Amino acid sequence: MVYSLFALASSFRSRSSLGLSATLALAACSFGLVACGGGDEPSSEPESIEVAKSALQRDTSPQVSATALIAYAKSADALTADLHRAIAAESATNNIFISPYSISTAFSMLYGGALGATKAEIAKVFHFTVADSELHATANKVALDLEARAKKGGQGSDGKGFRVAVGNSFWGQKTMTWKTPYLDLLATEYGAGINLVDFMGESEKSRLAINAWTSAQTENRINDLLIEGAITPNTRSVLVNTIYFNAAWANPTESSTVDFGAVGAKSSIPAISVSGTFRRSTTTDAEAVAIPYEGNDVELVAVLPKADIASYEASLDGPKLDALFAGFAAKDVALSLPKLTIKGDSVSLKSTLNTLGLKTTFTDAADLTGITDGGMFVGDVIHQTFLKLDEKGTEAAGATAIANTGKGAPSELEKFEVNRPFLVFLRDIGTGAILFEGRIVAPSYAP
Repeated sequence: MVYSLFALASSFRSRSSLGLSATLALAACSFGLVACGGGDEPSSEPESIEVAKSALQRDTSPQVSATALIAYAKSADALTADLHRAIAAESATNNIFISPYSISTAFSMLYGGALGATKAEIAKVFHFTVADSELHATANKVALDLEARAKKGGQGSDGKGFRVAVGNSFWGQKTMTWKTPYLDLLATEYGAGINLVDFMGESEKSRLAINAWTSAQTENRINDLLIEGAITPNTRSVLVNTIYFNAAWANPTESSTVDFGAVGAKSSIPAISVSGTFRRSTTTDAEAVAIPYEGNDVELVAVLPKADIASYEASLDGPKLDALFAGFAAKDVALSLPKLTIKGDSVSLKSTLNTLGLKTTFTDAADLTGITDGGMFVGDVIHQTFLKLDEKGTEAAGATAIANTGKGAPSELEKFEVNRPFLVFLRDIGTGAILFEGRIVAPSYAP
């Protein structure tokens, strides 16, 4: 699963008082928002914690126009490109792994309570072009569609079943008053309530409760989203989104090796290999292959730039990804792909988002009064991910927290050997949601 957390602090406090000093670890980073158990799934909520919730139930059949879904897919491509470009600019030598889906979903929850310049800023950075009347319903439909993928059945990468699970939650200071319209929005579109905790009096206990919930939601892959000191008495709320993915490949693969690296500096590393009919796409500056998972609803897209990867990344944008994904056509392929294991640290996304234009939202000038009149701003955005890719399939998890402190044997095969730095996208075909995304320059694998 992926989690996203927003820690909100009282607006009269200095932003430096959050005490969160995680650095952006590009070796394996992912971003998301803190999530709570669904309002219609009480078993996912922490026991013994009082929950403020709307009397309304989650809308399990949201009515969303085709126009809104197309806009959602385009915004997903644009945000993914923006995040990747900004993070890649920090370093050319490290792996990257993030969850654009989690980050965007978490911010859509926050967006529901933002007003004025803060709302306009979030919409611009996250490419929210759908009208407010449909935006949250679209987020709800995409989440429901994702979870429906697993209902077709499957074995998963571990033989325990195909899983796609999305979670949303909100954790708020118990002494504050939370606005009814926002509680209604959380309930109907995100299946969440507000878990009432005491950040002011029991900061550490609150942090451990959120981490325990996050760990459970991600099948123990994200255990320490909030590092010690991330939650302080100045924290007022934490918004979380989680996504967990575990699926076997649609086609049986075999263990193999691939000579990976630059010309003259290649080394043999563990890989998977498979031959069959796959979707291929070629543009002026890159070539890609899409490898489907069981059910053929979700795919892993491996992208090999034709020139150096740094130049490709620097020019990456939404239209470029749109063209790449729109150009897929069936081809007979002999594929080799490195095995991967990424265990990311808990990292801060604040500076990256600030670079992309999220500025007022991080100051005490932020307007989140659609949530509470208590006065809050986003103090930090924390993200953590996990990836394991081998011949059995893929397991991926992620978490993000926003702290407010306020795929027949072919007759002829095209060779597609992923033997140099590449980009990877774990993408839902139907909705266009990019669940996970990254850059691999130094593949490593641990069984």
